[in-house]
Amino acid sequence: MAWAPLPVDLASAVARREVSNRIECFRQYGTLFVSANSLGKFARCETQAVVAAMGYRGGDDSIKMELGSRAHETIASVRKGGSVDAALGDFAARWAPWVRPILDDMVDGEKAAAIERVYGVDNASRVLRVYLEQWHPQYPYRFVPEWVECAFAVPFDADCAQCRCPEADHFPGSEMTMRQTPRGLQHLGCAEYRPRILLCGKVDALVYDELAVEWLVDDLKTTGRLDDDFARGFTIDSQFSTYLWAVPRAFGVAPAGSVVTALEWSRMPIVRLTKAGRPEKCRTHTGVTVDECHDLHCKTKQVGPFNRTEGQLAAWHANATRIANRMHDVYSAIRDAQDVAEHANMYGTFTHECGYCPARGWCEGERVGEYLESAMRFEPWEGESCETK
Repeated sequence: MAWAPLPVDLASAVARREVSNRIECFRQYGTLFVSANSLGKFARCETQAVVAAMGYRGGDDSIKMELGSRAHETIASVRKGGSVDAALGDFAARWAPWVRPILDDMVDGEKAAAIERVYGVDNASRVLRVYLEQWHPQYPYRFVPEWVECAFAVPFDADCAQCRCPEADHFPGSEMTMRQTPRGLQHLGCAEYRPRILLCGKVDALVYDELAVEWLVDDLKTTGRLDDDFARGFTIDSQFSTYLWAVPRAFGVAPAGSVVTALEWSRMPIVRLTKAGRPEKCRTHTGVTVDECHDLHCKTKQVGPFNRTEGQLAAWHANATRIANRMHDVYSAIRDAQDVAEHANMYGTFTHECGYCPARGWCEGERVGEYLESAMRFEPWEGESCETK
């Protein structure tokens, strides 16, 4: 088939979401775009990853994901030097009309109300305001505006999507032909080299540690519950190996390690007055009124820094390569929902991924392709071809 030309500036295309790990994007360009998140999801359960890559979403799961994305944009605006009021105003103006229809369509009214109390525009705005006004100014490292929200796209290996031969074996303008030489069959090159797999992502920030005189990768995490268990796994998490492998290749900067800035979507208290006209006592913080401890209900935590040795990064790349190759094979075989049942394994039943997986209801049945759309909500890919720009 004739593939669309790859965008000239791949990093900008990643930032604008013109390319993604969606299967439609793979079909359009012939290049598989993978990320730390998609590799991890595929390793945990192929079915979960493929269903997401086709565009199927669960109910409140998509709310949490989208809110995290909007929070990243809001905080990034302030990190780049923007005002808190302007950033929060833009957040509220865009979040309210996005989340409201989803909440209104929920059959379970009590569940919708519980979700709105935490993830609705009022509570989310209060959490972000306290974080940006109270905790952000205390951040120990220096933000550099041009290194905030840095998108990247680097070849995962040297193979060509058309012939699987390394880029070094290609000769521009030649046809995809082979010739016999004394050393065996030699490749003469495709008309165009096209990376088979591209590793893409967006670093939340490259920050500068002025005491240690070194760069660090800062990754912002939002979560419904911030505790020791949430923070513990990041020291060896694949996502940070991905960043520490990709950043030097994409930006020419070798970070010394990574840090995690975590923010909890706490249910912020509302200051109410008693009959005597005084603020109510806080049920969490003994002996104080809600107006005195309001900001303490916004929970944030910094984890790290932590780094990787060259041997650890080499081991990560070997493991990630095996996952990416399997992903390439499975995505190549997917044309419709029935193909998911036939080609994507259900590793989630072995890795305890099924409990909160949005595809659980579909997998609990016979995995009939035509039932997938009724079990989940389909979101079409909004990416645009480079040809339309």
